[in-house]
Amino acid sequence: MKLWSRPHSLQRKIITAIVMVGLLPLTLSLVLTYLEERRALRETVGANFKEIAVEAARRIEIQVTRGINEAQQLATTPFVLTAVTEANRSYAGKEEKKIESMIGDWQRRWREREHRNEFPLFINRIVTNYLIRWHDIRKSDYVAILVTDNRGALVVSSIPQVEYYYGKSAWWQAVFDRGAGRVYVSDVYFDPSFGTHVLNVSVPILNDEPRAAVGAVSVLLRRDSLFQSISDVTIGATGHAMLMSSDGTPLICPVLAPEEHSVGPDLLSVVTRPHAGWDVASDDSLAGEPGRQTVADLRPSEP
Repeated sequence: MKLWSRPHSLQRKIITAIVMVGLLPLTLSLVLTYLEERRALRETVGANFKEIAVEAARRIEIQVTRGINEAQQLATTPFVLTAVTEANRSYAGKEEKKIESMIGDWQRRWREREHRNEFPLFINRIVTNYLIRWHDIRKSDYVAILVTDNRGALVVSSIPQVEYYYGKSAWWQAVFDRGAGRVYVSDVYFDPSFGTHVLNVSVPILNDEPRAAVGAVSVLLRRDSLFQSISDVTIGATGHAMLMSSDGTPLICPVLAPEEHSVGPDLLSVVTRPHAGWDVASDDSLAGEPGRQTVADLRPSEP
């Protein structure tokens, strides 16, 4: 028995070595195949998420661009341009203190009017009625339409529940741009005057000769009109889309209120990228868990 055990033992060792030598590259091949398939699947899912984000951003951009186009149409309407020109003419030849006193007086009369739901008598009714009819067509999307002169004082509006003076407002200073004039689109924000979230889309009213801003048209879009474009996006069983500002602040979410979100540094680095893409962030703004995040840059082009 001892004479036969050694050859058998050696034979088993040889067979075991052959099997191990064969299994090692096979195992390595399987591991590499698994990693490659996982990477390919990750890239495919990420690319799909990116396309969904781009499509959602495109829908919102269409709505915002439409608001810009309609505001620019109003800015070139003879009724509106004439009313703004007349308002600016009332400042001609007057010192700065006198102009400030005039605006303050009109502002006081605006605030002290007897009925807040009615326009005061000094407002141009013809242009106001024109603006009201324009607003009625898009009432489901617009909260209000404002027209100001070159000092930021209200000329006409589509609803009376607005302020009179906007000269020190960030949006007015941005759109007037010291007379140069440029298109302005705000983030979604809560406006206590209307008790709802709005998006301010403003354009300058430009004079032909010389080419300069003489006033501004501001269209306040309802957040609900943008909400539909976001809430319609579904990704699998639990995925959804969100609208965030350029600094990573949540603006619209169909699951939680924006203020209930927690945006960590990893997620912030993903959503603040200046181009469309995707990544897997270590934190989720809803549950604080790892999740796949995508971003699509939203930059409405000026018509």
